[in-house]
Amino acid sequence: MAAYFDLGIADGSFTAGEDLSASSRQYRFVALTTASNNAVILAAGASLPVPIGVLQNSPCQFEEAQVRLLGATKLLVSASADVNQTGGSPIYAGNWLIAGACGAGIKVTPGTASPALARALENGPTTGYAYINVLLLPGAFQLSAS
Repeated sequence: MAAYFDLGIADGSFTAGEDLSASSRQYRFVALTTASNNAVILAAGASLPVPIGVLQNSPCQFEEAQVRLLGATKLLVSASADVNQTGGSPIYAGNWLIAGACGAGIKVTPGTASPALARALENGPTTGYAYINVLLLPGAFQLSAS
């Protein structure tokens, strides 16, 4: 894995809408919760498909959550499932990523129109989970089926 570099352009401060203090929750996709204004929770795949960014710290509930909205960051990714929650496949540099069920990035399946927020800057795991460098892009992009 390449060395981590911090070229974050835009970070935002939000309130943790749930306990995000476990170190394993850092560097996962988060989404705004509908329960409270300005609060974030782990993005949960199908129920919150469009994350707003990647969590940069490990706050307890109601503490400040630092979220990378734009730029380079680390992200926990999984090769064990793709956006359709099928068997998944390895992640390669250039792949588009979306949030999986636990906030980890998963690869958008080629030929599937899915919103994506990040692009892998390096190869990821062939199985299981790993932290890789990704580029967060503004808003969610709708990928064409091709």
